[in-house]
Amino acid sequence: MNGYLSNSIRVMFPAAYSQYQAIRLLQFVTERAIATTQAKLENDLRSLQPIVWPTEADKKRAFAIIRKDEVTINKWGREAREEAYKGINWIHKWNANGDSSHDFRPGPAYGQLKTISSLGWLQRQY
Repeated sequence: MNGYLSNSIRVMFPAAYSQYQAIRLLQFVTERAIATTQAKLENDLRSLQPIVWPTEADKKRAFAIIRKDEVTINKWGREAREEAYKGINWIHKWNANGDSSHDFRPGPAYGQLKTISSLGWLQRQY
């Protein structure tokens, strides 16, 4: 798909959708994907917190790491929403007959998400 990831998304709208409607729907879908992903990351992080730590020092160190991860998740969410709002994640092709296609283009926040790989960056030795 134009040099992008093979699992990228292409969305097509019929001519009945105006450019404004198409862009608004893409923004809505992108926002929902970001919110869902951020909620999953936050839930995964919360699941680490009930662990019994061998010492108080280990517990403090672990909670400091968890807090840093919370900050990272929130930063990712803000950056992803900013990309979505700016519309930089989509390549738009408006056809003469009125229909359109839109290819997802991974931005910086998507690149960060790939490194997270579900729980990958959270799988630390606490």
